[in-house]
Amino acid sequence: MPRDFSDETSPTLLGRLAAGPSDDAWNEFVEQYAPAVHAWAWQSGLQESDAADVTQEVLMKLLEKMQTFRYDRSVGSFRGWLKTVTVNAAKDLGRRISRLPDGPAGLSSVGDPKSWDDLSRRIDEEYQRQLVRQAEQLVRTRVNEQQWMVYELLVQQECSASDVAKQLEMKLADVYVAKSRLLKRLRDVVTTLESIDAGAIR
Repeated sequence: MPRDFSDETSPTLLGRLAAGPSDDAWNEFVEQYAPAVHAWAWQSGLQESDAADVTQEVLMKLLEKMQTFRYDRSVGSFRGWLKTVTVNAAKDLGRRISRLPDGPAGLSSVGDPKSWDDLSRRIDEEYQRQLVRQAEQLVRTRVNEQQWMVYELLVQQECSASDVAKQLEMKLADVYVAKSRLLKRLRDVVTTLESIDAGAIR
């Protein structure tokens, strides 16, 4: 699809962070990614307060790394860098905990390599959700109200195609066509956003 994003500013959250973390971008990042880190910590067996402490420590490590981050697209995507730094922060925490004589129940599981794979997966899943949300915002401004309502009712609210056709006074075949076209536009935008975060597009 033709690219109509600014050459100066990435429309993605990770792209804006890669360009230089601002307070707004960092706060948005914490809002979106902290739940993924917290869920990982909690699933590792930590109590709520310990999971919150681990989440804060991992995020502070990320902030520290981002302040000195210089993006080089020849060595990989910012998305990959984010996953690596997050997991490394968890590993450092796990190694430090393993040297403690005692600690809160379940805390040692943070040092389990299997839990690091789980954390990487959660970060990846949140990244994909964030891309879809961003793509939805962009596509929403480029289609008419009826087209967007088809997507909202059929995909987001999981209404039946026949109910959508009745509600929007459309032919059933037209509902399916509208859905197909809008999903294609979303996939195209997601692909473009992924390319931007990977540094393939400037």
